This record gives sequence, C-alpha cells and structure tokens, in this order.
Amino acid sequence: MKDYIKIMLGYPVVNVELADVNLEQIIEDSCQTFSRYVYEDGSYTDYITFTTSAGVADYYTSAIWNPATKSYLDNVQDVYDFSVAVGLDGINIMFTPTHILLHDQFVTQGAYPGGSMGALGVNDGLTLTNYTIAQMYIKEIDRLFGKQFRAKFIPGKEVIKIIPTPQDRYTGVLIVHRKLEDMYLYNHPIVKRLCTGKSKMLWGRFVMGKYGGTLPDGLTLNGDGIYDDGKQEYDKALEDCTKETEPPMFMVG
Repeated sequence: MKDYIKIMLGYPVVNVELADVNLEQIIEDSCQTFSRYVYEDGSYTDYITFTTSAGVADYYTSAIWNPATKSYLDNVQDVYDFSVAVGLDGINIMFTPTHILLHDQFVTQGAYPGGSMGALGVNDGLTLTNYTIAQMYIKEIDRLFGKQFRAKFIPGKEVIKIIPTPQDRYTGVLIVHRKLEDMYLYNHPIVKRLCTGKSKMLWGRFVMGKYGGTLPDGLTLNGDGIYDDGKQEYDKALEDCTKETEPPMFMVG
C-alpha cells in the first residue's frame, strides 16, 4: 500500500519525501474514515454470546471473550442490541413464556406423545396454523415478561454500557457492528484515493515548509498546487464514502 501511494505521487521519477511512518498513519486514518461511513464494505454485523455481572454496567470490549473466534472482542464500531436468552444459566426452559404459549400446540392436541387425545385427532389439522400464529406473539410476550436491556457503545472508552445496570447474571446475544481489519480494505478504490489525496496534502506542506518548492535534486515543485490537488482528491473520495453508505431500510405493511 505504501509503494502504491509513492507511485501515485510520481516515484521513482520524482523523489517523494514522505517517511514510512507518515504513510502508515495516513493509511490507518483513511481506513478508519472509510469504515465509519461505508458500512457495507467497511464493516460487518457480528453476534457475540455475552454474560453480564450483577451490579456491573460498563464492560470493556477488550475483556469480552468471543467464543466463536476464540479471541477477545475488538474493532467495535457500534452496538445494535442485547437480547437476553431465556432458558440459560439454570432457568428451567419448561417455565419460559415461549414454552407455555406453545404447550397447547405441542401437547394437548395430541401432536406429541402424552397429549390429551393420545393420537392425532380431528383438531390436529390446525396444529401448524396455531403454531404459526403463536410465533407472532413470542416477541410481545418477551417484551412483557422478559428482561429488557439497552446496550450503548462508548467509542472513546471502548466500553459497552448496559442500561439499566443488571442486578443478576444474564446471558444473551450481543449484536455489534465491527470494522474490517485494514488489510482487507487496501484494495478498495475509495480507500486508495483517500490515502493518495491525504499523502499529497501532507507532501505539499513538507515541500513548501522545508524547501520552499525546490527539492534537493534541483527539481522545482509547486507545494501549494500539490496540496490543493490532494485536497480535491481527498474531499471527492470522502464525498463518495457518504454516497456508498447503505441506504435506510423501510418496512411497509
């Protein structure tokens, strides 16, 4: 990626006076900017099994273990939801709202051994219909009887805050938006333009500040022109980032 930027700035025909540390910081900043605006290509939704502790509201992402990847949670951009799983941590699933709601469909109509009729009967043709209708109520029952929490991500502290503070140990699914690692973004055309534009801006400042426009090899460069060209390229790439953002979703019905 650093070689690509130098080539776009004119190397090896022109001596590009930017150190690797400058380019590395520009690449990191550009990937961060891209991921912030472009959710579809720059980040992805992930589902993490998460357990709260009694009396604890703040959880550092670096301390949350992800069983799926066998690693600690990182690159979090936002948190969508925290849904408590009913029936875990020693709670008998026989007494959950879901089980009670579907008891009639699974047991009393004879669709399960031990039902009231002992075998399929005249009412069993509606079992699937009743089951389908019952699914519509599960979310509402969970809202009325389940534990409700809101998860808020604080980017500066890399902390997930659970509101209200849990007073018991709950296990559930944490839905997060995670940034792709930088290495997977290097080949995206907008990321390339962000990096090149930003590098031109920095290089233009160096040329004017250090040499007044004349490089050691005697070549004269217009530092202001390099900076302005880089700024236009960077601003256009940034504008394209906002256009790439996934459009809002609407539900009708």
